[in-house]
Amino acid sequence: MNTKLSILLVEDEPIDRLAFERYVKKNGIDCHYRQAGSVREAKEILNTESFDALIFDYMLGDGTAIDLFHLAGDTPIIVVTGLGDEMIAVSAMKAGAADYLIKDTQGGYLNTIFMVIERAIQNKRNEIEIVAYRNNLEQMVTERTSALAAEMVQHQKAERALQESKRNWERTFNAITDMIIIISVERVIVTANEAAAKVLNCSLDELTGQSYHDIFGSNIDDPTLCPLECLFNQQQGLTVEFQFSKEQTHLVSCSPVYDTNGAIMEIVLVGKNITEQKKLENQLVHAQKMEAIGVLASGISHDFNNILTGILGYSQLAINKAEPKSFIYKALDCINSAGLRGRDLVRQILAFSRTSSESKELIQIQPIIQEALRLLRASLPSNIAIQQDIDPECGFIMANPIQIHQVLMNLCTNASHAMEETGGKLRISLKMTTLNDGQMADLHLPSGSYLVISVEDSGTGIAPETVNRIFEPFFSTKGVGKGTGMGLSVVHGIITQSGGAITVESTQGKGTTFLVFLPLFKAKTAEPIPELEAPPLPTGTGRILFVDDEEQIRSFSKTMLEILGYEVILAADGLEALEIFTASPNDIDLVITDKTMPGINGLVLASKIREVRPDTPIILCSGDQACNVPGMLDKSCVDKLMTKPFVIKDLAIIVQEAMNHRSAP
Repeated sequence: MNTKLSILLVEDEPIDRLAFERYVKKNGIDCHYRQAGSVREAKEILNTESFDALIFDYMLGDGTAIDLFHLAGDTPIIVVTGLGDEMIAVSAMKAGAADYLIKDTQGGYLNTIFMVIERAIQNKRNEIEIVAYRNNLEQMVTERTSALAAEMVQHQKAERALQESKRNWERTFNAITDMIIIISVERVIVTANEAAAKVLNCSLDELTGQSYHDIFGSNIDDPTLCPLECLFNQQQGLTVEFQFSKEQTHLVSCSPVYDTNGAIMEIVLVGKNITEQKKLENQLVHAQKMEAIGVLASGISHDFNNILTGILGYSQLAINKAEPKSFIYKALDCINSAGLRGRDLVRQILAFSRTSSESKELIQIQPIIQEALRLLRASLPSNIAIQQDIDPECGFIMANPIQIHQVLMNLCTNASHAMEETGGKLRISLKMTTLNDGQMADLHLPSGSYLVISVEDSGTGIAPETVNRIFEPFFSTKGVGKGTGMGLSVVHGIITQSGGAITVESTQGKGTTFLVFLPLFKAKTAEPIPELEAPPLPTGTGRILFVDDEEQIRSFSKTMLEILGYEVILAADGLEALEIFTASPNDIDLVITDKTMPGINGLVLASKIREVRPDTPIILCSGDQACNVPGMLDKSCVDKLMTKPFVIKDLAIIVQEAMNHRSAP
């Protein structure tokens, strides 16, 4: 033994204790040992000292070795039993002994006792180390298990967060109303939102994995206009319009998604529905075109009316000099009739351009519809049936009855032309309605109650490419000699001038429906429309100053007035007329002046004349019917307004009215 051991020997036989001492001394074993002869004595020692090994005789005078096991702690115990007590030794081993030895009478067991002690000590150390290792291992396992559990919890949280993020992304992705499609560099659709599936009329599963060109190829005639290929080939985006159906137009563009190396990884295609925007743009273009035509019509009306004034004036003067049955008389009468038709055409153009000033009054439409239908029935072929649904309780509108009659005749005549070959049904209805917000926005009308006139036919319908042009002046799909193309443009002008709107819906092969909206007037009664009788041609006396910058108008107007009995003084412009008037203001009984002249215009001339002599009767004459507005009489220094072209009857009546107006007390 190289290590000095500390041993407690508990033995109640003195001879055995003495044998142990002799053995230790004889063999020179370097150890420290104590001896106890009983359980009581051993307990006292164990309570105060510790040892490397314990040797207990199993049978002691005051107990057994097992009574001391609980005081041993981790110290290894070697149980010594008498000869034949091997079973007892085994039971001691089960109770916690490290080893056992069987006594013999010669003390031979002592030869192996220290080897057993050393082995027991080593085994105990190994056991302690194993226990410590096991405990450490268990601690490590526990700690690692806790760490793994914590990692698993974090992983589960991360997984749930990822799933929630994915769901949020999908909800957001699908909530976008614009179509969005993500495409790989191989031109394959990776994913798309629900808006894209709806536009393309397929499910998301059907869309995913399809080739981009299988979906969009038919929409692009020129490959250079493909936004995807333009992005790849030219490294720049392109925005184009796609027509996915007749009802929907989308503005489609592509944007690249780059990887960390700057290479295109995916492409995001975005399609914005611009159907309503296109509709509004078309409406705006149409409105601007109509307005431009109206401005043009208003602009040319003055000069054209001056020309017609000369034609009508001279033709009437010449007719009065010609023999009634002569060729010259007939030729002049044809010229005069053509001039009158030209005057009516100008009025139609001005009605379209909203510059016509036809007087309006409070009227009910029901009688006008009935009158129009009576006239139509006589002229329509028998294979066209007329149906009517007229609400007798409809109220009043503020409009010109002749113009409303013209609107109905135009719409119904067009409807009959659409059915003249195959026959059909012409349906006219009248009802009251209140426009909702959407209708007000589409029709550009204020809120309120409206009369709705519906003219519906079962004819051939209007082609989609021409339906937006039908209200343009001189646009017609009829053959030569079957129309001037002014009918619907005049209708449009009249309805707009009356504060209303007109719409058209048409399907080829099924028919067309026109809807006319006119604002209801809140009054409950209206004065009856007076019947106009042609007054006799009035004559008179007096001196008239006639002012116009057109020489031919001055010439035939002078002749007309002289035929009517008046003395006429002519002036070519406002300055000349002012000089003539200021020279002898009391000698002039009436002034007729053109509105638009070089120098000073007719309105300025009228005001200066009134400064000289306030009671002078003044008639303002113009080829621009926009000036013929009754309200102008209150804002200007004139008594009457006369539009060109005029005939001798118009001139005679207005001159007499102006003179009577000033002479009245």
